[in-house]
Amino acid sequence: MNIGIDLGTTNSALAFIDSQEDADFPAIQVLDVPQYVAQGRIEARRTLPSFLYLGDQEYTGVFAREQGVLVPTKCVHSAKSWLSNPEVVGRAGGRPRPLARRGVDAHPQASRRCLAKAAWRSHR
Repeated sequence: MNIGIDLGTTNSALAFIDSQEDADFPAIQVLDVPQYVAQGRIEARRTLPSFLYLGDQEYTGVFAREQGVLVPTKCVHSAKSWLSNPEVVGRAGGRPRPLARRGVDAHPQASRRCLAKAAWRSHR
């Protein structure tokens, strides 16, 4: 089994091929990622939008992106592009400074990795 993960700035995605498959070019299969698409409603989608919404609970994905439009002060996006900017990350313990100021312990990338891992485990 070979797995490909794209942790993109805008979206993340998972794909895999079965290396045991007896073919020169095994089929690439995209793994849908379960995520909140509305409050209380989870659906699997091909891509996971790279957004973290800090509301009554933390949401990552489609619902986070949509809530971020309504309440931008509670939404984190483009976090990946902050990682190489010393003016933004600074001494915030590796977290984007806006998150550190709010006392948020998790990094948006970590949320996406957890969802990707859960999606993979539920597939197997």
